[in-house]
Amino acid sequence: MTRRGTAITLAAALCVAAQAQAQPDCRLDEAQRQLGQPDAQTRVTALLADCARATPADWRVAWLQGVNARNQQRLDEAVAFLQRARTLAPAEAAPALDLAVVHEWRGESATAAALYAEVLARELGHEPGLPVILG
Repeated sequence: MTRRGTAITLAAALCVAAQAQAQPDCRLDEAQRQLGQPDAQTRVTALLADCARATPADWRVAWLQGVNARNQQRLDEAVAFLQRARTLAPAEAAPALDLAVVHEWRGESATAAALYAEVLARELGHEPGLPVILG
């Protein structure tokens, strides 16, 4: 390898190292373990914000941010996070189900029922429960 090639490789390695140091650690498992504990709300919010910066395309981060916002009664925020999670992972049931719960809490029964029906239609093993939910 030439000196120029070595210098370029070294510069690229330094850029990657600097970028890795600039991004906060994502401790998603820790945030999920603490989610719902009243004394940990501020910590969970901070952990999830770090994860959103470190891994912005991870649907699980947006999903847990939505659940965390819902748990704190920040329902408009919860809807935004959960819709983002659905956009990032449209085949995942969890964000759609949690979004349905938020719509129920907001008194939007028709929207909630449509989300439940959507998930149940995808999850073939749950089809018998559809008439019960949709009443």
